[in-house]
Amino acid sequence: IVRTKEDYEHLIMVIVFCVAKMGFTAWEVGGNRDIGVLAPNATEENAISAHVASLLPFFMVKFIRGNRFQKLAVAAAIPFCLNLLVLANSRAAIVGLLAIGLLSVFLFKGKARFGIIGTGLVMTNESFRERQNTDVSDNSAQSRLYIWAGGWEMLKDYPMGVGGAAFAYLSLDYCENLKGPKSQHNTFVAVITDWGWIGMAFYMAFLIMTYKITMQVKWRGRFHPALSRYRLDSSAVQLATVGFAGAGMFHSRQYAEAVYWVSAFAIMQFNTQKTEIYYLEQGLDPFTGEPPEKPAPAGEDETVLANGAGSTNGVNGIPYNLPAPDDGRQA
Repeated sequence: IVRTKEDYEHLIMVIVFCVAKMGFTAWEVGGNRDIGVLAPNATEENAISAHVASLLPFFMVKFIRGNRFQKLAVAAAIPFCLNLLVLANSRAAIVGLLAIGLLSVFLFKGKARFGIIGTGLVMTNESFRERQNTDVSDNSAQSRLYIWAGGWEMLKDYPMGVGGAAFAYLSLDYCENLKGPKSQHNTFVAVITDWGWIGMAFYMAFLIMTYKITMQVKWRGRFHPALSRYRLDSSAVQLATVGFAGAGMFHSRQYAEAVYWVSAFAIMQFNTQKTEIYYLEQGLDPFTGEPPEKPAPAGEDETVLANGAGSTNGVNGIPYNLPAPDDGRQA
């Protein structure tokens, strides 16, 4: 259960290590279009690479703000994750990564921006372009256009949606030039054909509300400088959401668990920040909720300080382990 900012940081670090492990596994056993790893609701290359690409913004947060160990771990893991994307050879993941890169330029400054540019250079070199063209024909892109057009015709007949997984069974009736049943290959087409207009409205409201929560977190940080560190976390959620949306233009990801993880991260940030604001307004430490430590009065005798002056134990402020001051009276 995430109750504090520290809990949230631990959770994100676990996610980062798990995604990094996917990169290491792909390097050890993966090959072109067969990367050898699975993820929640992601059992093939397009889905796995979209999963990894969309969670890379959290790597950036740990690299910028983490301790030395976290920085080194992230720096070592990112090349393996990029290698996974190259091996997956997925248009969906690349579109998601490009969406993240474009938005990052406006959200980040300084060394974070240099990291984004470096990633772009790696992903656009000649060897990657050659691999990206491998086993990808014009028929693949053309078939998506047929599928999306068929989805529109299907929606006319089923405005309330056909239900999950039913599109593939009906695709041959609505989509031209298909050799077999196909899925929508587009998250938004999948949502509106599976769930209908009402489902599409709820799904878009879900994405918009996630973005709205991140903006509220950033807005609060402007009025409470002690909470400005949340801006980086909120930017990571915004980038991940955009990454999933971008990847969703070429792959159906409405059932991907990670999409809903990211929204949950935004809610965690909102709640932990709200708790810290309450502590600040009550004059408490925003991290622990405890009263702040008061400094000892200036000019107090050093011997008294060494023996515990200021303690609440004792009589009239005199600690039990100190003798009473001599006022000239004899016992």
